[in-house]
Amino acid sequence: MRDAQSFLPLLRFLQGPRDDLDRFLGDASTETLSKIVAGVFDGNAEALFGAACNREVEGSIRGALVHAATFVAWQGHIDRTAMAAFLERFAAEPSTPGDELTWLAWSDAIALLGFRHLEPLVSEAEKSDRLEDGLFDREKFEAVLAGAEQAAGDRSRFDQAYLGYIDDVMAALEWFPSYGGDQADDRDGADHEPPSLPVTNPWRHVGRNDPCPCGSGKKAKRCCLAA
Repeated sequence: MRDAQSFLPLLRFLQGPRDDLDRFLGDASTETLSKIVAGVFDGNAEALFGAACNREVEGSIRGALVHAATFVAWQGHIDRTAMAAFLERFAAEPSTPGDELTWLAWSDAIALLGFRHLEPLVSEAEKSDRLEDGLFDREKFEAVLAGAEQAAGDRSRFDQAYLGYIDDVMAALEWFPSYGGDQADDRDGADHEPPSLPVTNPWRHVGRNDPCPCGSGKKAKRCCLAA
């Protein structure tokens, strides 16, 4: 996707009612949303930062927005100084329930972009449990941060984090169970068995004014056909 005119409408939509997001996005809100946002980014970093800081928005979506900002910043479409200031500003905001994935994306941004000077903020977030032990991996964080410092232009770390643009739609859908794997085979076999007999309409030859086949003597429209 490369339609920059969609960027602001998309941000408004993502900050709208959660039921609408679930209905239209489904699992894409966690799997591909960051790539969609990155693909339509129009250069308005403050709009993206504002949506990511909107604590009325569900945590996984905010995390996807932070991830999108991370990739486009690495691409040079967001100034590094502005991105670092956003991450520092984010750390000063109070934590809210359900934003664990947002904080994880925040720590990813610091590591992926090689912002060593922001590492103390990560340590503080870790100590205050804003970064949960079950989600945040300190060893991985340090490895990614070191890699970003040593090879800032290496895209492989973003590929490993599943960040970028959607260039191949079919490849982007490979994670869906319906696109392969034993789980898909099992599910397809269970949920999509063809009927053993074709479905037919037993009334297909009976007109509304014909005698009802039940033998009542009434017209079909005033008997079983009306049921």
